[in-house]
Amino acid sequence: KSALLVYKTAPIFGTSLRNYSEYAKDNCPNALAALYGFTVHNSYLEILVYTGIIGFLVFASFLLLSAFRAIKGMLQKKQFVLEDYIALAFCITLAAASFFHTDLFFIFRLGGVLFWLSFGYLVKGVKDESQCDNSCL
Repeated sequence: KSALLVYKTAPIFGTSLRNYSEYAKDNCPNALAALYGFTVHNSYLEILVYTGIIGFLVFASFLLLSAFRAIKGMLQKKQFVLEDYIALAFCITLAAASFFHTDLFFIFRLGGVLFWLSFGYLVKGVKDESQCDNSCL
Protein backbone atom coordinates (compact mmCIF):
# COMPACT_ATOMS: atom_id res chain seq x y z
CA LYS A 1 0.00 0.00 0.00
CA SER A 2 2.79 2.38 0.91
CA ALA A 3 4.74 1.52 -2.24
CA LEU A 4 1.73 2.27 -4.43
CA LEU A 5 1.37 5.63 -2.73
CA VAL A 6 4.99 6.42 -3.63
CA TYR A 7 4.53 5.02 -7.15
CA LYS A 8 1.62 7.37 -7.83
CA THR A 9 3.95 10.35 -7.40
CA ALA A 10 6.40 9.09 -10.09
CA PRO A 11 4.50 6.69 -12.34
CA ILE A 12 6.44 7.14 -15.59
CA PHE A 13 10.13 6.80 -14.56
CA GLY A 14 9.86 5.70 -10.93
CA THR A 15 11.89 6.75 -7.92
CA SER A 16 15.19 5.06 -8.88
CA LEU A 17 16.71 2.12 -7.10
CA ARG A 18 18.76 3.75 -4.34
CA ASN A 19 16.50 6.74 -3.87
CA TYR A 20 13.26 5.12 -2.70
CA SER A 21 13.38 6.04 1.01
CA GLU A 22 14.64 9.58 0.41
CA TYR A 23 12.08 10.10 -2.33
CA ALA A 24 9.32 8.87 -0.02
CA LYS A 25 10.46 11.26 2.74
CA ASP A 26 10.32 14.20 0.35
CA ASN A 27 7.12 13.33 -1.54
CA CYS A 28 5.07 10.99 0.68
CA PRO A 29 5.91 11.79 4.31
CA ASN A 30 3.11 9.51 5.62
CA ALA A 31 4.34 6.42 3.74
CA LEU A 32 5.98 3.64 5.76
CA ALA A 33 9.14 4.02 3.70
CA ALA A 34 9.39 7.63 4.83
CA LEU A 35 8.46 7.03 8.45
CA TYR A 36 10.40 3.84 9.17
CA GLY A 37 12.66 3.25 6.16
CA PHE A 38 10.72 0.14 5.07
CA THR A 39 11.32 -1.21 1.60
CA VAL A 40 8.99 -2.88 -0.87
CA HIS A 41 8.45 -6.60 -0.14
CA ASN A 42 7.20 -7.63 -3.56
CA SER A 43 9.73 -7.97 -6.39
CA TYR A 44 7.31 -6.96 -9.14
CA LEU A 45 5.99 -3.96 -7.24
CA GLU A 46 9.61 -3.07 -6.49
CA ILE A 47 10.38 -2.92 -10.22
CA LEU A 48 7.28 -0.80 -10.82
CA VAL A 49 8.12 1.67 -8.05
CA TYR A 50 11.86 1.92 -8.78
CA THR A 51 11.73 2.06 -12.60
CA GLY A 52 8.21 3.33 -13.29
CA ILE A 53 5.80 1.97 -15.83
CA ILE A 54 8.35 2.24 -18.64
CA GLY A 55 10.95 0.11 -16.89
CA PHE A 56 8.30 -2.31 -15.67
CA LEU A 57 6.88 -2.87 -19.16
CA VAL A 58 10.34 -3.36 -20.68
CA PHE A 59 11.33 -5.83 -17.99
CA ALA A 60 8.00 -7.68 -18.00
CA SER A 61 8.17 -7.98 -21.81
CA PHE A 62 11.67 -9.43 -21.64
CA LEU A 63 10.76 -11.87 -18.87
CA LEU A 64 7.45 -13.05 -20.35
CA LEU A 65 8.63 -13.36 -23.95
CA SER A 66 11.73 -15.28 -22.88
CA ALA A 67 9.66 -17.55 -20.62
CA PHE A 68 7.10 -18.30 -23.34
CA ARG A 69 9.87 -19.02 -25.82
CA ALA A 70 11.64 -21.34 -23.37
CA ILE A 71 8.45 -23.24 -22.50
CA LYS A 72 7.48 -23.53 -26.17
CA GLY A 73 10.96 -24.89 -26.93
CA MET A 74 10.70 -27.41 -24.10
CA LEU A 75 7.36 -28.68 -25.40
CA GLN A 76 8.68 -29.02 -28.96
CA LYS A 77 11.65 -31.19 -27.99
CA LYS A 78 11.43 -34.74 -29.20
CA GLN A 79 12.51 -36.23 -25.89
CA PHE A 80 11.78 -35.55 -22.23
CA VAL A 81 14.71 -33.75 -20.56
CA LEU A 82 14.45 -33.90 -16.77
CA GLU A 83 16.88 -31.00 -16.26
CA ASP A 84 14.59 -28.68 -18.24
CA TYR A 85 11.66 -29.42 -15.98
CA ILE A 86 13.75 -29.04 -12.83
CA ALA A 87 14.95 -25.63 -14.05
CA LEU A 88 11.36 -24.69 -14.92
CA ALA A 89 10.20 -25.74 -11.45
CA PHE A 90 12.91 -23.53 -9.86
CA CYS A 91 11.85 -20.58 -12.01
CA ILE A 92 8.14 -20.96 -11.31
CA THR A 93 8.65 -21.44 -7.58
CA LEU A 94 10.98 -18.46 -7.20
CA ALA A 95 8.88 -16.24 -9.46
CA ALA A 96 5.78 -17.02 -7.38
CA ALA A 97 7.66 -16.46 -4.12
CA SER A 98 8.72 -13.04 -5.40
CA PHE A 99 5.25 -11.75 -4.68
CA PHE A 100 6.24 -11.93 -1.00
CA HIS A 101 9.93 -11.02 -0.92
CA THR A 102 12.58 -9.27 -3.01
CA ASP A 103 15.23 -11.87 -3.84
CA LEU A 104 15.20 -11.74 -7.63
CA PHE A 105 15.97 -8.19 -8.70
CA PHE A 106 18.34 -5.42 -7.61
CA ILE A 107 19.97 -7.58 -4.94
CA PHE A 108 22.40 -10.50 -4.84
CA ARG A 109 20.87 -13.41 -2.90
CA LEU A 110 20.69 -17.16 -3.36
CA GLY A 111 17.10 -17.10 -4.64
CA GLY A 112 18.02 -14.65 -7.37
CA VAL A 113 21.11 -16.63 -8.36
CA LEU A 114 19.08 -19.85 -8.63
CA PHE A 115 16.34 -18.10 -10.60
CA TRP A 116 18.64 -16.45 -13.15
CA LEU A 117 20.82 -19.55 -13.59
CA SER A 118 17.74 -21.71 -14.16
CA PHE A 119 16.12 -19.13 -16.42
CA GLY A 120 19.33 -18.75 -18.43
CA TYR A 121 19.59 -22.53 -18.76
CA LEU A 122 16.05 -22.72 -20.14
CA VAL A 123 16.50 -19.87 -22.61
CA LYS A 124 19.92 -21.13 -23.76
CA GLY A 125 18.51 -24.64 -24.26
CA VAL A 126 15.89 -23.31 -26.63
CA LYS A 127 18.50 -21.35 -28.57
CA ASP A 128 20.79 -24.39 -28.90
CA GLU A 129 17.91 -26.58 -30.05
CA SER A 130 16.74 -24.10 -32.70
CA GLN A 131 20.28 -23.60 -34.01
CA CYS A 132 20.70 -27.35 -34.38
CA ASP A 133 17.37 -27.66 -36.20
CA ASN A 134 18.41 -25.07 -38.78
CA SER A 135 22.05 -26.02 -39.25
CA CYS A 136 21.84 -29.82 -38.93
CA LEU A 137 19.60 -30.30 -41.99
